[in-house]
Amino acid sequence: MFGSSSVALAGRTEPVRVPQGAVLRIAGWAVDRTARRPVSAVFTMIGGHPVVARMGDVRDDVASALGDPRYANAGFELDLPTTDFPAGRFDVALRATNAGGTGYGELRPPIRLLVTR
Repeated sequence: MFGSSSVALAGRTEPVRVPQGAVLRIAGWAVDRTARRPVSAVFTMIGGHPVVARMGDVRDDVASALGDPRYANAGFELDLPTTDFPAGRFDVALRATNAGGTGYGELRPPIRLLVTR
């Protein structure tokens, strides 16, 4: 289960405008409801290479909303550099590896970017 603390991405259909060369920070939370704990990793693939999020941000709001204190460290931050992106539109799919590291799920819909010069 994914979530976002950013109102700007929640339900957004138009792309997020990002200047070429900037670093886009994507922050949110992800939990493994089956294992009842935070996922083990959040990442995206850019040009065949993984960009991995920093995990373990404190999210007491998530633990409270989901009614389980084990979700308190479910936050993540992923810094996505756009240096190698040409100008144009891109879909960025976030993926989360389950708590056991045996599978992953994908955030739907993807985050839509418009990289500008």
